[in-house]
Amino acid sequence: MADHPPISVLYMTVLAWAQRCGGDGMYLTPGLWRGETDQWKVAINPRREPVEDVEPYHMHLTHKTALIGLAVIGPAGGCIAGPTEDDLIAHFEAANPEGDAR
Repeated sequence: MADHPPISVLYMTVLAWAQRCGGDGMYLTPGLWRGETDQWKVAINPRREPVEDVEPYHMHLTHKTALIGLAVIGPAGGCIAGPTEDDLIAHFEAANPEGDAR
């Protein structure tokens, strides 16, 4: 069996937050799963093909107010502009489910 990189802590943290927001069946609905916290908009692609410029099994996080606040994350990691990875992990661990998640 081939070695695979470990799954990113940030990726798992955002998925756990999405599950708390009712996204545990996100793969059953068409398109992207979307949700938001008080600071971040989240789009998760649970599909095997790209959807709306989000690669398969990746997520885009966009800060609501910061000029530079973007993260593109896949299971093995990603690219973050603005906050640190630790800041994002802490934010999504502490975030309560918002009524806007769908």
